[in-house]
Amino acid sequence: MSGLVECPSCGRLVSREASACPSCGQPIRRSGCRILDEALGAFLGCAGTLFSLLVIAFVIAFLFGGC
Repeated sequence: MSGLVECPSCGRLVSREASACPSCGQPIRRSGCRILDEALGAFLGCAGTLFSLLVIAFVIAFLFGGC
């Protein structure tokens, strides 16, 4: 699958990542699935970071907790 789409206004090839055509400024519509994928990826990135911090805190508490 190509990373380029045709601009609906001027017909030039535009990156799928672009929000607008660089030639004519026509907004490039993003699909609902793509927006959902980006939002889910951002959420999972944050959740992964929080989980990693929680694990590190638990390990530090376990090692220096002095049971």
